[in-house]
Amino acid sequence: MEPITILIIIVAMSTIIAFWAQIVDLFSQIIIPWVRESISAVAANAIADIISFADGKIVLTRKALQSSWKKFQETVLGIKTTYDRVGPNKIRAHTAIATRAVEGKYAIREMEEIVDWSNLPESIRSEMIRQNKDAARFDVHKAVCEKVMSEAKKSKMLDVLEN
Repeated sequence: MEPITILIIIVAMSTIIAFWAQIVDLFSQIIIPWVRESISAVAANAIADIISFADGKIVLTRKALQSSWKKFQETVLGIKTTYDRVGPNKIRAHTAIATRAVEGKYAIREMEEIVDWSNLPESIRSEMIRQNKDAARFDVHKAVCEKVMSEAKKSKMLDVLEN
């Protein structure tokens, strides 16, 4: 499947999920009664069955998104990556992830990798150049939370994440 096709599907599904309550209201208050009166009760009932079936799936999807976001916020307490220059084109990326386990205990996982300068996030490269530094730090957790909330706001799904 082409990337543009995947993008179109994602945008369409996000829009449907975001405006689902309004879609259901439109169908139940206007379209289904009109079809029942103007076409047939059988067609109206078929449309109502389709909307009802989809409603069950979309409500589950919204709840799953909400639950996943809540679990991420409760479990992943922080993700920080520190970048240190180890050569002209090589950077050591040290990532520390603080999590809360089910039992309430805390854990910190750390990992390191050597990456090429060109594979660094643009903001990190820019900071290192501007500040004339051999090191930089990036709060991945904060960036992920901000991006998710921004995208949710843009696609009118903020209520799904905040409830």
